[in-house]
Amino acid sequence: MNSIRTIKEVAEYSNNNYLFEITVSRSGIQKRYFLKQSQQYNKRSAQLRKPITIPPARILGEIHLINRLEQLWGRTTVPHIFFYDTKNFVFLMSDIKAKGKYLIDEFAKHRVHPEIGKTLGRYLGRLHATSYRPHGTCGINPDYQRFMLRFFYNKHWGYGARKFFPSRMVGSFYREVNKVPATIIWGDPVYRNIFIRGKERIGCIDFDHAVLYDPMHDLGVLTAHWVWMWIKGNTKLKYDSEKFLTSCTASYWRQWNKQPKLTAKEQTAMRERLLQWIGIYLLSRTDGRSGSYFKPWPAWEKRIRQLGIQLFKGGENTLTARLKKLLSVV
Repeated sequence: MNSIRTIKEVAEYSNNNYLFEITVSRSGIQKRYFLKQSQQYNKRSAQLRKPITIPPARILGEIHLINRLEQLWGRTTVPHIFFYDTKNFVFLMSDIKAKGKYLIDEFAKHRVHPEIGKTLGRYLGRLHATSYRPHGTCGINPDYQRFMLRFFYNKHWGYGARKFFPSRMVGSFYREVNKVPATIIWGDPVYRNIFIRGKERIGCIDFDHAVLYDPMHDLGVLTAHWVWMWIKGNTKLKYDSEKFLTSCTASYWRQWNKQPKLTAKEQTAMRERLLQWIGIYLLSRTDGRSGSYFKPWPAWEKRIRQLGIQLFKGGENTLTARLKKLLSVV
């Protein structure tokens, strides 16, 4: 017989929803589960006393995407959903982070795990290539889809870019992005949502930003993490980051080679947008709305910002030329 031993809220790295860790005991064996619920506001924004209203139906898209990824990536890579309640916007899922290490904590120790590049590239490419030009909404609430298109520009990464470029220029980029053929995107492939589980094995969580959007948003946000470690200057970090970037993007584009609907012209445009998305994310991580990741290292932060500016505006120098080769853009 199952008995609940503990229930506690998970606050660390949890911004948008309410997440509870539940420990259940059965025949002396304990297992952990997680209960996730979405509300009509962003939890972190409320804590900062600047509440942002968000449709709670966002969780419906997350449920759809997790079920899809369980088929594409495997049950041990994403949580398994045991049940969900669409009326109260809540679902119960398995614990996949057992014995795993948060990638954000690994980065802080200067461990960037180049061995996971091929896996992450394959997984992300498989999601995007198999959902290219989707039919219907793919389980994503239309109100939430409209909200996120505004949010990406007004409150999210676009906010940082507008600190360094005219709103007209940034707005033009986002309007063009809204016209490109869409895929289902993860929406938040950042290092606090990825676990290292040994060798090439990973675990991925937090898919409530899932919408139909430009797939280069995902690839840009993901690879930008290794780009900023790449330019830090440490020889070992540089080598490992280059290894990750090369294997990740090569693996990613191989998945698209299986997609007959994608034209050569569209793929070229995607590769060019990838650089701009990396630039936008790098800018948002310095002086964006979320604050700076790099203030303790001002010289490093300056280099990250300068590279972000060059990438978004399409500038060319030795650094950007090298990065293009690493990312299979040229």
